[in-house]
Amino acid sequence: MKIEHLSFQLHTSKPFYQELHDYLVNQMLSGYIQNGDRLPSIRQLAKDLHLSRTTIENAYELLVSEGYVISRSRSGYYCDLPYGLNKEQLIVQKTSKSASEDQILYNFSSRYVDASDFDTKLWRRYMRIVMDRDQDIASYGERLGEWELREALSDYLYRGRGVKCTADQLVIGAGIQPLLYMFCGRFASQVLKVGFIHPGFRQAIQVFQDCHHEIRLFHSLDEVDFTQIDVLYLTPTELNLKMKRRLWLIEKLQRHHVFLIEDDLNGEMHYVTPSFPAIQGLSGEENVIYLNSFSRLLLPSLRIACMVLPVALAQQLQMQIKCYNQTASKIEQNVFNYYLREGHLERRIRKLRRQSLKKSQLMKEGIQNILNVDQFHFFETSQLFICPLDLPDDFYIRASQHQIAFASQDPKALHMAFGGVDATKIAEAFQLIKKLALRQV
Repeated sequence: MKIEHLSFQLHTSKPFYQELHDYLVNQMLSGYIQNGDRLPSIRQLAKDLHLSRTTIENAYELLVSEGYVISRSRSGYYCDLPYGLNKEQLIVQKTSKSASEDQILYNFSSRYVDASDFDTKLWRRYMRIVMDRDQDIASYGERLGEWELREALSDYLYRGRGVKCTADQLVIGAGIQPLLYMFCGRFASQVLKVGFIHPGFRQAIQVFQDCHHEIRLFHSLDEVDFTQIDVLYLTPTELNLKMKRRLWLIEKLQRHHVFLIEDDLNGEMHYVTPSFPAIQGLSGEENVIYLNSFSRLLLPSLRIACMVLPVALAQQLQMQIKCYNQTASKIEQNVFNYYLREGHLERRIRKLRRQSLKKSQLMKEGIQNILNVDQFHFFETSQLFICPLDLPDDFYIRASQHQIAFASQDPKALHMAFGGVDATKIAEAFQLIKKLALRQV
């Protein structure tokens, strides 16, 4: 049966997508939405609830990942609770699922990196040095981030990415989202119109929605209407522009007084194509906010990211900085400072480039020679392949049973991030994927 409408009201205590998710789970467990019922389409529900389609999509995909709902191609989303399953059983089921994540044999998800070659002994040595500085670890950190690390980062970003800034313009945080919340805090009395290239970076979109700013989605950079936005957010995929296009973009931004948020995650990781400097260094720095995160270059559990603000915005943030606390660990910041100043990050990047080049070649061979697919998409800095393929409805369930994880559960394409997979296991992983796609296992 199709669910035509939902009696749902928003509150402000949680993100909108989380509230909708919790409401739908409650309706399923209470029996109001029954097994096999078709949920309203994303478009219809967004219209009914006056929410963005991205918010609805985030809620639905969270339900899919938790096993409450299945997505059927060209049909919609359906309630998929096992018969007779109650709330307590679901909690046990989800706990068991989380516990088994460490046993994934072929990890093509984007939430994992291969930690086997990370020099943990070196990191522990710097950790011991920091822990011996009793006076430092007994105090709160600087609100913008540790000064020594900001100085080291300003030098590193200039040499590695062409970013021009002083330590005063740098802000440290435990990831991109906390830094974006600080940026939004500067515009608390305004409603910004923030442009993204479809589908957009969901975590960033969520921050702007939480802060009640408007989201504008465009299908391509050429279709962006700069007269209709205040901020343009570009991810590494969209920033893969040659110099002529970069200069065109800078001219558009300056003419229409639009801020660019340049998300340069893994911008250092060019190992197939030439690397271009960051737009921030080319633009005169006045209207570009530069973001970078080091978690995937180090380890995802080490949460360190940075934001470079234009001078005017940095000065304004200094005036209200007492309203914020530092989100990144002071201890980890000081350890990273030693690691960075002694050149270990640049050495690690060179090593990662060599490894990524080898892995990307093995991935291409697997896609072309084992899956027999010639047309696919390769995202270099994201270490990601998207391979169009018609998959059986239960493909991802069976793949999970065979200890394979993917970056997304798209029924029409395999999304395979290779940063966390062992190079020696790539070929055998593709052989198993082929058998799963053909229902031979």
